[in-house]
Amino acid sequence: FDPTSRNIANDIQQPYEFPAYGVLNTYLTYPFKVGNKYGKIQFNAFNLLDKKYILDGEDGINHDLESFRGFWSFGRNLSFGLSFNF
Repeated sequence: FDPTSRNIANDIQQPYEFPAYGVLNTYLTYPFKVGNKYGKIQFNAFNLLDKKYILDGEDGINHDLESFRGFWSFGRNLSFGLSFNF
């Protein structure tokens, strides 16, 4: 909400309030050894429950979701990794 963007004197309506949200992220790792070298396998899951939420935004002219401008979350993101220590 940017109060300097309000240029209508009689606009006293409350700005749009982002809905509350919760996000579940997880990180799993499994260390292993091959010979005398060590490594690990990694798994990351961000927004595991695939919630839609607002990352950043600005209140719109009507102070509602339809006039809101901003960025919504990405969906579920998964990543895998493999690393070795030499």
